[in-house]
Amino acid sequence: MIKNGKFKIITYIDRSNVLSETFINYYLKFFKPEEFHFLIVDSEFTPVSKYLLSKEFTTTSFEKVSNKYYGTTTDILKTQNEVTNRFLNDNFIVIYVDVDEIIYHQDLRNYILNNLKDYITPSGIVLIPNSSEKYLNPNDKILNQRKYCIFDNTWHSKTCILNKKYTWTPGRHNKNSNKISDDIFIIDIGRCCQTIILENNKRTNKIYKNVSFRYSTEDRTDIDKMVTSFLPSLKPLPEYILNSKLF
Repeated sequence: MIKNGKFKIITYIDRSNVLSETFINYYLKFFKPEEFHFLIVDSEFTPVSKYLLSKEFTTTSFEKVSNKYYGTTTDILKTQNEVTNRFLNDNFIVIYVDVDEIIYHQDLRNYILNNLKDYITPSGIVLIPNSSEKYLNPNDKILNQRKYCIFDNTWHSKTCILNKKYTWTPGRHNKNSNKISDDIFIIDIGRCCQTIILENNKRTNKIYKNVSFRYSTEDRTDIDKMVTSFLPSLKPLPEYILNSKLF
């Protein structure tokens, strides 16, 4: 057990949308505004910093970073590792997640304090709309609108809660043989709605160069096909997650 742990929750951000709103609203349930640290891409620094200042954050909550290419490429990966280890060296517990990732536990802060030794690697979940679920209403909670998921520890579990120096490889999915915990989850919400995917892809194409097909296509038919390909693998989201309505 860690007593009175100092936390720093870090993410890379380049836009404001329903995913960033969900991210902020969820993690503020467990962490104070001063415990957040945002890495803002330089090309979007002005609008994103204004967005964060309109929330509960101050200028000490973010910094500008350079990144021309979408995804965890070499330059931004180096920055992510450096920033993470900077806070670890200052005796912070570091949580590093993408803005479309929810580390789910009903008592997240205390779970970490009670269970963290060196690292925690949550089990992976991806929220996917089934054929009967409508496009997401941004004014309602996601858990009121999505009931199905894919359980995936290969690509969606990652070591993301740290109490010791760690080095990620591109994609930050390397788990380095760390035990995957089955009582805490990292939930990918980035594919929970076709409209969100389309809007994200349009915005991504304006910000970055050489974006891969999956993150750049603006053809709704292509996006529908990608979502449909997951349907045979869908499982019900656990009821205790659904019923929590935490996001």
